[in-house]
Amino acid sequence: MSLFSYLKQTHYITWIFLPAGLRMVTILLFGEIAILGLFIGSLLSGFILGIALPTAIVLSLISAINPFISVNLTKHFLKIDDLLSNLSAVQLITLSLTSALFSGVCHNIYFYFMHMSKQPLVDTVGMFTGDFIGCLLLLYILSLTIKVIRKSVAS
Repeated sequence: MSLFSYLKQTHYITWIFLPAGLRMVTILLFGEIAILGLFIGSLLSGFILGIALPTAIVLSLISAINPFISVNLTKHFLKIDDLLSNLSAVQLITLSLTSALFSGVCHNIYFYFMHMSKQPLVDTVGMFTGDFIGCLLLLYILSLTIKVIRKSVAS
């Protein structure tokens, strides 16, 4: 039972999904190499949850590649540097929105074509919401942590 299990919409969708934020933080901190770690972690989670191997592989690929694409697109268009200096609220919200959109749409396209979703639009909105909130929470924590560390190093 997780902290937010009462917010679970389906087996794959939770209204607050902190792992989405963890994926973003991992990509922001470790770049391309994080894709491999996210893929392996998602695959292991799939095995633990009893998800069939082909489904676990596809979901792990989506879960590992989507945050990488969304982080790099957002960093490019919003000019976020690799040191994550001065992350603004707009940048954090845009990172969260982009990641949640990519994840929600890609996962639910797969669920729809595999007949795993009876309400694809409702499920997409639910996943988008959970991923957005999870990303935003962890990205704000990362941003505050970076500010505190920089302040303590500077003094």
